[in-house]
Amino acid sequence: GGGAGGGPELGALPGAGGMFGRVHGAFVRSLAATEGGARTLTVLARQVAFVAALSSLARAVRSSAEPRPRKIERLRLRLATEQGSLGALLSIDDPLPLPLEPAVCALGAAAEGSTIFKSALSPLGKDSGLCFLVTQAESADASGG
Repeated sequence: GGGAGGGPELGALPGAGGMFGRVHGAFVRSLAATEGGARTLTVLARQVAFVAALSSLARAVRSSAEPRPRKIERLRLRLATEQGSLGALLSIDDPLPLPLEPAVCALGAAAEGSTIFKSALSPLGKDSGLCFLVTQAESADASGG
């Protein structure tokens, strides 16, 4: 049958060796063996790509010597024109549960509402200077409550 397909590989982590590497590998294999687990691996791989795109953007903003208004202009342009990995942030085909708040799903980034904070260490901010279009996650179980 078809695998989880596309996206970053979760089966191997760079620099993960010893006990962690073995436990991680067993965990991924166990997840992949079930239909629900394979879906979870797909979501995790998409979240890895999402975080990598955000990290890349933050590094680019942090390393730029341009004045803040120009950085904001460039950020909005990059988000609005789908350049490189940032295109993945602009429009997310399948709602993506946020890694730290899985009850909220990202649908894309809103370029116009995004900004850069004055902090040199964290220009996109701890709470993010990026505005995302979001929706509530659909519950995987129908047990209610």
